[in-house]
Amino acid sequence: FTSTREKFSTSVNTTQVSKGVRMKPKVSTSFSCVKTVESVYTGGQVEWFKDMAFTLARGAVNVVRKGEVISMLKEEEDQIISFTLAGSDTEVTVVTAHKSGLVRIWDCLVVEQPKVIRTFRSIHSGAISVLGLHTLSGSHSGTVLATGGTEGTVKVWDLTSQYFTHNFRTSSTVCSSLTFHPHKLLLYGGFSTGGLFCWDLTNSKLVQSMEAHFSVVTAFSITPCGLKGVSCGRDAVCVVWDLTSHSKVSTVPVFSPVEGMVMMDSLKVVLATGDKLAVWDLNTPAKISEAEMGCDVTSLRGQVDTLHCTTSDHNLLTISQTNLAVTGCTVGNNDEVLDLVLMGESNTHLAVACNSPAIRLYSRDTWNCVLATGHTDTVLCLATCPGDTSIMASGGKDKEVRVWRLEQDRLECLVVGS
Repeated sequence: FTSTREKFSTSVNTTQVSKGVRMKPKVSTSFSCVKTVESVYTGGQVEWFKDMAFTLARGAVNVVRKGEVISMLKEEEDQIISFTLAGSDTEVTVVTAHKSGLVRIWDCLVVEQPKVIRTFRSIHSGAISVLGLHTLSGSHSGTVLATGGTEGTVKVWDLTSQYFTHNFRTSSTVCSSLTFHPHKLLLYGGFSTGGLFCWDLTNSKLVQSMEAHFSVVTAFSITPCGLKGVSCGRDAVCVVWDLTSHSKVSTVPVFSPVEGMVMMDSLKVVLATGDKLAVWDLNTPAKISEAEMGCDVTSLRGQVDTLHCTTSDHNLLTISQTNLAVTGCTVGNNDEVLDLVLMGESNTHLAVACNSPAIRLYSRDTWNCVLATGHTDTVLCLATCPGDTSIMASGGKDKEVRVWRLEQDRLECLVVGS
């Protein structure tokens, strides 16, 4: 065996010397993809139902679960521009507004196989900017749909009886929010000019023009008892309303434009202001607590004991309502990947640097993602310690070098150098 190996080495060296070329090592070019982390959200509207997120992306609605697109609501050559949804254990209904002016109703009970059950024309002269679904109770049972357009009109549709019921006109422009009263046949609409209107669905009349805001009304919420309401906008104020007389009770400055609001209980609200979520008691009024999200919050939604928000760097965050702690994260779009390293024993985690100040840390077992915040500008490079792969260094445009340690699926910052 030794003589054969020496003979083979001699022949190889002779060949290299005689021909003056170097033999190329064999490199495998056949690979199979094990996991792909793709883009599921690139900005725009997002709605949540149970453990699923419905995201608007590239003219379609993606149904996202655990960071993966499991199905898609899409019509060829007819982009979706806005949508809404309502669901229970027995039915899940999604209503989409399209660029062509058509409105489609989807049955998504079997979410992997969504199907269109009805299509009708919206009659809006402009695009539909916001939609709202509401289930009526009592003698007026059924489901109604409200659509707000960019031309300043709001239309109401009876989806159970399948006919158009109301057409409300305003002097405002783009409709920005729609809210149904939980106990009465009243509809509230907010607009980009700061207008807030209340209409009575029983007689199709304007009940009150609620003037208080000077910028876009981003949200209007009603207390569970239905006696008071709270409106917020980009003019950095929250206004408390008495819904019996539809008169203004108080104006509370919150010192930052509000992009979203969730009512917790009687006049206790969670506000999305800048890069923070803040809990305010509007009775006092006073700020109770706040938590930083690492990036500007662009929208806020609420479920039972849970909050959901989107950020400007296209992350979908799940937050505990009790302490505002982030309990889940779905990276909507990694954009340009600048660097990545494997971490931990047996390479259990993957750290990724993208066009963001936050480092993405993926668990290779579940592919859950945790954001490591600390840098104030884009992270450019990553490197692990050869002797201990649980130690990582990062460098960014903020002229800082940070050293991190992997501890219990999270990155803890140890040292900062600048």
